[in-house]
Amino acid sequence: MVFLYNFFPFLNGVTTVLKFCAMQLWSAFSAARFNPAILFFIMTVGI
Repeated sequence: MVFLYNFFPFLNGVTTVLKFCAMQLWSAFSAARFNPAILFFIMTVGI
């Protein structure tokens, strides 16, 4: 029970970070549809 209580905020933090990353990626890709140079920049810097 204590383990679950300690683990839940961690899990919540992970899902928040994943949501944030997904939103960042989504906005980046939607911007890249209008400007391919942004997509190229993301691919070169991100990888």
